[in-house]
Amino acid sequence: SNSATAYGVFGGGYGTDTETGDAVNVTIGNSTTTPTIYGDIYGGSAKGNVNADTHDLTKVWVKKGEIHGDIYGGGFGDGGANACV
Repeated sequence: SNSATAYGVFGGGYGTDTETGDAVNVTIGNSTTTPTIYGDIYGGSAKGNVNADTHDLTKVWVKKGEIHGDIYGGGFGDGGANACV
C-alpha cells in the first residue's frame, strides 16, 4: 500500500497570517492511500482565524489511515485566533 507520513495536520494553516473565509474540509486517506500521521489533526488553524466572519463549518473526514494523536474539528488555539462554531 502507498503510505505518507505527516507530523500534525492543520486544515486552516499554521501561521498567524493564515485565515479561512469558507468551509474547511480535511480528508485523511482514500481507497489507494493509507497515511500514517504522528501528531494531532486539526480542522482549523494553529494560529490564524477560521471562519470568523462567515461561521462556515469545519469538517475532518478520516477515511483510511493510522493516526498516532488526537483529532479536533477546531483549531489549536495558539495565539489570539478566533474559531466560530
